[in-house]
Amino acid sequence: MKKAIAAAGLLLVSTAFSSAHAANLDVSYIALDRNISLRVSQNGEPVKGAVVTAGDQRAVTSHTGRASLLLSAPPQRAHWVKFVITAPDGNSTSIRRFVSRDD
Repeated sequence: MKKAIAAAGLLLVSTAFSSAHAANLDVSYIALDRNISLRVSQNGEPVKGAVVTAGDQRAVTSHTGRASLLLSAPPQRAHWVKFVITAPDGNSTSIRRFVSRDD
């Protein structure tokens, strides 16, 4: 019985470690006015097919891991935007970035 509990504990720990490691999505972005260009990679490789959302906008990354979004109508002031990125394998991450208003 003790061996079964110990084995289950080890399985749980190893599963948690591999899931945390696999969820390592890296996101870089460039903002030009309302145009946002993102690059998604995992372990240094581009992630194809990741879904990127920001508010009501949605894009899917290409084979180079890149996606572009045009944010909704320009705000009256600068604000924070939350981007949610979900890879095809189900791993996801979110980032918040400051976007200045159009002048």
